[in-house]
Amino acid sequence: MLIATCGVNAQYAATDFRPYPNADEVIADQAQYDGREVLIFAEVETVGGERGEVVVEIRDTTVVGVSFDGFVPEPDKVEKTHEITVRTPTQSGVSGLERGASIQAYGTITQGSTVLIAERVVADYKNREDWLYVLSTSLFGALLAIVHFFRYWSPDWRAFRFEKRGEP
Repeated sequence: MLIATCGVNAQYAATDFRPYPNADEVIADQAQYDGREVLIFAEVETVGGERGEVVVEIRDTTVVGVSFDGFVPEPDKVEKTHEITVRTPTQSGVSGLERGASIQAYGTITQGSTVLIAERVVADYKNREDWLYVLSTSLFGALLAIVHFFRYWSPDWRAFRFEKRGEP
């Protein structure tokens, strides 16, 4: 049963469920994906306010290092970039975005892979304050969970386990 489960997991992990090209494929052959739907994860470079337009940069970074002892002192880093103008049908898709924001954009790529007519734009982090808010609320939630856990359980260092509080 364990072997069958591992085999299913290996097949699941080897299957590519995304029908869209990724960033390195778009960068490598820009004309090939003209007119196709893509899903890109990118960082905002500039925002064109009233037009519902942002310029993003997608990156493909490859780190190459060869060593026989397992340690590469200074591996070669090859970074390819490509700028894409993301156009949204409404201004609300890009409102509040600043330079450096992380977005996901889904739509049709046109004009030699330089313009993305976006059907949907999702901002992971609109700015630095947004990122700090997400981080601080996550840390606060983790702290609450830890306090709640240790309210009902105590560590037994000799047996290397937790015991329910109030039980001998």
